Amino acid sequence: MFLLIPKSCCCCYHCVYFYFYFFFYFYFYFYFYYFYYYFYYYNYCYCSYFYFYYYYYYYYYYYYYYYYYYYYYYYYYYYYSTTTTTTTTTSTTTTTTTTTTTTTTTTATTTIITSTTTTTTITTTSTTTTSTTTTTTTTTTATTRGTDISPLGH
Repeated sequence: MFLLIPKSCCCCYHCVYFYFYFFFYFYFYFYFYYFYYYFYYYNYCYCSYFYFYYYYYYYYYYYYYYYYYYYYYYYYYYYYSTTTTTTTTTSTTTTTTTTTTTTTTTTATTTIITSTTTTTTITTTSTTTTSTTTTTTTTTTATTRGTDISPLGH
């Protein structure tokens, strides 16, 4: 608002005073809006600067995180695939068959001592034959490989 000047004052003084405020007001007005737009322009650039670097670091953080996880996963996948415990179980079955054969031979021997007396002698001969057959045939080999373990548990 303009300052009210009494009518008794000099017109020139009033005019100078008026134009002083007029130009001061518009100078301040343009200076203010210049500063205002400059400030927000600078602030926009400032925010854009941090937004850019925030996005930059976020992108590369995500990039390195992704590849770190990628190599971590395949390193452990390879590690568990190549160092898995292998268990070999060998089972041998031995079958033994024993056959026993007994042969009995009976021999009758007749001896004539006199014309009236006859003596008969019976001789029994027993022969035992043992036949042993040992068969070792069955060999079972089982190879058990442990489960591949990945960091994801798949």
